[in-house]
Amino acid sequence: MQQVVNFDDQFKEKIVEFEKECEKVCAYFENKYQKKFQNYDLQLLIEFTRTIKGKMAKSSDIYDDDYQSFIEVGIEKDEEYYPNAYIPIWRCKMDLFQKIGYFTDYDIKGIKRKILLIIEEMLEEKVEDNHS
Repeated sequence: MQQVVNFDDQFKEKIVEFEKECEKVCAYFENKYQKKFQNYDLQLLIEFTRTIKGKMAKSSDIYDDDYQSFIEVGIEKDEEYYPNAYIPIWRCKMDLFQKIGYFTDYDIKGIKRKILLIIEEMLEEKVEDNHS
């Protein structure tokens, strides 16, 4: 993750736009691969989440202390949620007397590749489980 100490409006806009793209990517992959997981009686969940100290946050809060955004990939079976992977996007925190941010090293193509790899590994695991 890239360390950030300059918090200007231009960088804020970059993060907000990147987060919006991540939300679209999550929805796309969740829709595209849902049926494959349903074949195993599973529901695929790919969620983009924004939090501050564990509580839901808004994109306008990105420069607030303890704000973080991330993508979580998991499955639900019989109403039980099983997380599989976590991809951090942005994190902001107060470090001593200075605010510091951490922004993902991935671009949108990299995020797509990472999610696809996670999905493929999860499906491979299910195929192997069925053959055991």
